[in-house]
Amino acid sequence: MRFASEEYSIALVDNMVVDTSDYQDGCGSILKAKHQSRKMHRAISGKTRAKLENIENLWVDGVIPTTTPTPEDDVWKSISQTVEDLNTFWEDFH
Repeated sequence: MRFASEEYSIALVDNMVVDTSDYQDGCGSILKAKHQSRKMHRAISGKTRAKLENIENLWVDGVIPTTTPTPEDDVWKSISQTVEDLNTFWEDFH
């Protein structure tokens, strides 16, 4: 998750996508996490996927760079909140 945030940050300058590779890497890491969440216990898998789908939607056109990307601060805040939420899911599960 943090990797996605870092890659997004590298990819944007003045709210414009300037590094396609890093933009795509950030999105890809979220897609990978979403795929991995299917291996989790059912009690937390659905909640985890839902959170990750919300993050995935911040990449407006998926891995295709856009002219109107989500502001970097919004991505960072959403990912940070999601990490906290996922930690809570995990702690509550155990």
